[in-house]
Amino acid sequence: YRNIPTEVISEVNSILAFNKLLTVLSKFPQGDRFARGLGPISLAGDFDHDKMVGDLKILYAAYTTEVLSDGRLDDEKLGPLNELRNIFGLGKREAEAIIEGVMSDVKSQVPA
Repeated sequence: YRNIPTEVISEVNSILAFNKLLTVLSKFPQGDRFARGLGPISLAGDFDHDKMVGDLKILYAAYTTEVLSDGRLDDEKLGPLNELRNIFGLGKREAEAIIEGVMSDVKSQVPA
């Protein structure tokens, strides 16, 4: 996952920023002024989700690798990872397994 183009990471960051705005708008007190059903992005339940889940896991792992490249996991990094997990419709255990795998890989590459 280390060879993921920076443009892909930039696009994922854009998706996360857009999703944050949609979340804010969905909680707006006068939300009925906006389009019905306005809310956070989710690919869960998409008719092709089962076919896409493999690709989504690869993208999640690549983004996780970028975010955790320094070998540290904290709340500031976990928030966007959880948000992306929700967007992709991944299960909590699936995402945790990916994060643990990435952390293990990153730590094995850091000199002792």
